[in-house]
Amino acid sequence: SFEQICINLANEQLQSFFNNHIFAMELAEYAKEGITGKHITYENNQELLDLILSAKPLGLLAILDEEALVPKGSDDTMVQKFHAAFAKAKDYERPRGPEPEFTLRHYAGKVTYDAQGFLEKNRDTLAVDVIGAFRLSENQLLKELFGGDDVAKRTGKKFQPKARQRLDRGESKKNMRMSMKKARDSLTKKKKVTVATLFKQSLGELMIQLNSAAPHFVRCIKPNMSKKAGLYDNPLVLKQLRYTGMLETTRIRREGYSYRPTFQDFMKRYYMLGFPLRSSPPANGAACQTVLQRAQITGYEIGKTKVFLRYFHVDELNEKLLPIGHAAVVLSKCLRLAAARCKNSRLLAAKRAQDQKLSVFFNFVEKNGAGTHDVVMSLCDEDARRPASFWQKAPAEAAKPVDKKLDTMARKGMQRAASVRWFKEVEKKKGAGQTNEGFADWFFGVITRKESEDRLTNAPNGTYLIRVAESRFGYSLSMAFKGRIKHFMIDQDNSGNYVVVGNDRTFASLNEIVAHHKRHAVTDEGDILVAPCKADGPRADLDELS
Repeated sequence: SFEQICINLANEQLQSFFNNHIFAMELAEYAKEGITGKHITYENNQELLDLILSAKPLGLLAILDEEALVPKGSDDTMVQKFHAAFAKAKDYERPRGPEPEFTLRHYAGKVTYDAQGFLEKNRDTLAVDVIGAFRLSENQLLKELFGGDDVAKRTGKKFQPKARQRLDRGESKKNMRMSMKKARDSLTKKKKVTVATLFKQSLGELMIQLNSAAPHFVRCIKPNMSKKAGLYDNPLVLKQLRYTGMLETTRIRREGYSYRPTFQDFMKRYYMLGFPLRSSPPANGAACQTVLQRAQITGYEIGKTKVFLRYFHVDELNEKLLPIGHAAVVLSKCLRLAAARCKNSRLLAAKRAQDQKLSVFFNFVEKNGAGTHDVVMSLCDEDARRPASFWQKAPAEAAKPVDKKLDTMARKGMQRAASVRWFKEVEKKKGAGQTNEGFADWFFGVITRKESEDRLTNAPNGTYLIRVAESRFGYSLSMAFKGRIKHFMIDQDNSGNYVVVGNDRTFASLNEIVAHHKRHAVTDEGDILVAPCKADGPRADLDELS
């Protein structure tokens, strides 16, 4: 139809502008960087536009206007003139039969037009009687559009917008004849302008505005006709890409240099293909050319600030980078492994230190807990041996003086029992004071300080013994030295090792203490252990510990 050829003409003109703009941008970019773009070609539809819009020689729209002004012009004669004028045009095809139609080859494909009604739609004129009726309309807008007269001025009657004025038939016919005469005179004086001419002028104004602007193109592609998400109709999408010129634009970019990184960006990504990894080459054209030559890339161009590469060059360069990437992955893996091992070593060391602290803490708790348990059990045993009358409340009597000596003896008896139990349950299992043949000669059970002094009195220098302490969980070292008896406390640290109070050295057993101080003095006075204090006769103190 006539409307469709106008729509297709507008699309053809916009496509030409789009192609010229994209191609001009390409050439401008090349010229700016000093690179020739002669090898780039694109499909130009200017011949079809000239065929439709040309004034000399007459184009399709010019012949259409000429035929519209001829009184005896018809659609058939117009089509025959089209066939004669465009017989040699490659974008025009005539039908094989006598049908009033023709075919134009647009950029999106061939379109066949039916010429019936072309002239009538192009003239776009109303009959004189219709214009005369509009001029007499009561609608003020229609009256103003078609240059109507005011009836009230001619008849002298006041116009009533809400009530229809009643005129006799004769006066109505007279007014209609006068209106038609004025309409005919107006059409004669006014220059006839066709729809094609107006459309051509409007299209020209649009192109002037587009050429003076900085256009940006947005192409919308409909994935399917069903309005469903995630559904792509491939033939439909391909047709739209072809009709919107996107395939042609892609071809232009493919024939040119589609990838154009700056020197800085190119060297940042690909410098390792031509220079050592630890080097810092300059970001200039010479360095970029060195990288491309060593990577064996051909067909590129070096501009003033950019590297111009074809679309397949990027894949080639990325393929050259693959070994470096793999090596980086292996190196990163090894470094992460080393870092993980270092971290694991630190965690293991921290765990061992924590385990050691926990072991010391639990030994301390076990040692003190055992002693407390022994004391409590001794008290319970004492309570169990008391008669029932002990727990009965005695009648109030006058307070009697407490025998402090008896009370002290009772407390000492309790402490002695606790020490004996502690040795049996804890120390005896560790082998304290024992040898393969039994208790050592220098080891004594729970004896008092005075009893040890009685045994060492008049003994030679260096005579010694080790006894279980009566009032605490530990031992005492007693020795005769220069006519007097010296006593040293032997305690245990949190790790369960033995230490002579006053000295820093720790020992794993009492036997090690004796062996050490046989060679080294206990104090700075030179008090070395020489011989054990042997006891004759039965050993009640040791029997108590068995």
